[in-house]
Amino acid sequence: GLQLLRLGALRAADVTDILGTAGVSVGPDLAELVQARSEGNPLYASTLARLLAARPATAMDTDEVARIVGSSPEVSHLVTSLLRGLDPEVSAAVAAASVLGGDSTPDLVKSVCGTADDMASALSAAAVSGLVAPVPGRPGWWRFTHALLRDGVYASLSEAQRTGLHRRAAAALEREARKSPDRGGEVAGHLLAAAPDAQDLRSAAHWAATAATAATYALAFEDAARYLATAVTAAQRAGTDDSQQARLLVEFATAEYRAGQ
Repeated sequence: GLQLLRLGALRAADVTDILGTAGVSVGPDLAELVQARSEGNPLYASTLARLLAARPATAMDTDEVARIVGSSPEVSHLVTSLLRGLDPEVSAAVAAASVLGGDSTPDLVKSVCGTADDMASALSAAAVSGLVAPVPGRPGWWRFTHALLRDGVYASLSEAQRTGLHRRAAAALEREARKSPDRGGEVAGHLLAAAPDAQDLRSAAHWAATAATAATYALAFEDAARYLATAVTAAQRAGTDDSQQARLLVEFATAEYRAGQ
């Protein structure tokens, strides 16, 4: 009779082999990135490898991989089929969740949507379509069933939609970051993705530095260095005074030293 075999998640070493076979120039960072993005799923990892092999051999970060995958015909077709027939408020909730990127609550999604609709019901309806699911062990929290679906939904948004949603996400998360400074990095990220003006850039620098301080207290020195790199770049783009940029550069160098970089 028919026998079902459950495959375990691929390890980074397995993903390295898949990428190499597809002709992708592989470094440890890219292999780990693809392993995380595919969540170790062999089909998704192979699809990612094929898509990346068709691109120029340039350095890639999470955002670049998400953009490539999200705009691919395979993922676009899958997302379109899952979104087809959904009510407008459900589609809006899914769009807001894709901009938030990680785990979200209905209240946070509602703030980003800027609507009075019941987002708990909207997310439940999206779950029926297989787009999102409750987060295990975190009642009231939701996430996409797979990162590739999030990438596809995000890629389907217009530039104007993304900019507006990122701006509302930054405003909503600012309220969270005042209570939990470690979320300052998220605020900075959304501000930088929202076609920022000089004031937005100064605010992004502030929140990234705030997140770096929280990371330092938690002894997460690599995270602190990453946040401070963002703060330095934002401050430079904003044209802040030399003394503030110098302070951030010293803090960045200190964080890198602590992280052993």
